[in-house]
Amino acid sequence: MNQRSGKKRVVVTGGNGFIGRHIVRRLMTAGNFDVVVVDKESPGDAIAIPTRCGSFGDCAFMRTILQEHDTVLHLACSTIPAMSEKDRRADICDNIVGSVELLEACVERRVARLIFMSSGGTVYGTHGAQGAREDSPTNPVSSHGAMKLAIEKYIAVFRALHALPYVIVRASNPYGWTYERKKNQGIIDVALRKALKNETITIWGDGTVARDFIYIDDLTEALFRIVDGDLADEIINVGTGIGVSVNRILSTIEKTIGRDLHKEYVPERGFDIASNVLCVQKALMKLGWGPATTIEQGIRTLYVAMMREDHP
Repeated sequence: MNQRSGKKRVVVTGGNGFIGRHIVRRLMTAGNFDVVVVDKESPGDAIAIPTRCGSFGDCAFMRTILQEHDTVLHLACSTIPAMSEKDRRADICDNIVGSVELLEACVERRVARLIFMSSGGTVYGTHGAQGAREDSPTNPVSSHGAMKLAIEKYIAVFRALHALPYVIVRASNPYGWTYERKKNQGIIDVALRKALKNETITIWGDGTVARDFIYIDDLTEALFRIVDGDLADEIINVGTGIGVSVNRILSTIEKTIGRDLHKEYVPERGFDIASNVLCVQKALMKLGWGPATTIEQGIRTLYVAMMREDHP
């Protein structure tokens, strides 16, 4: 709590990323938070609040920012699954070692709570339509999932040794409007952009791979409720509980834009699991939250936003 303003102080690592920009705006709009964004670089526009530029893994740097009773929302991650496979050493150094350094700084500054964005899409491994629960076995088959799970384990260690309260958010695959247009955000974003440019869309495997896709506004609302509340020492799945195949995504895009897509199917990658769906009953019970956006609604909304961007 900020003693001067009476507001809850929230430090958001990766606050200029895809998820970060949405939750930062949501927190600022609420009016009862002092938000501090930590990121490697400033976005250079008027959408985000001023950024403290630096690495979350620089313990000395974070000690200059963190204050007693802060809530830390740790969203920053230097890799996506494909990048984790290409350079495991960098993945470990940047994200696992960096997050441990952040935990050290949190303990030193006596922050109130750490909220960590993990990956429900990778830490469980393969789970079918029945959905992975928070107490399901964690058997990642990708470097990205192993990295996220390792950070979770270190958070548990810091809770046991230093009484650092935490919430681990295992989000499914988020999609939706992103402020940083230089970067693509997942298969839905990539496919829509290629469709609008009449380019060929590459599909790894036969397109039957199923994932749990969550619209960014729904994920943002779940994160807001966690930050705004007092939930602690919990792992929470945030998804839809519905598996959607790549082929269904492509057919939905075709219906949305009114024409067929140019598709190329290529051999699957070793780290692409067949099915991953989350059970989200705990989020309903603990947060009173549930997904509000269907895949058809989400794709349509993103399509309209992209058209406005290209034709203001």
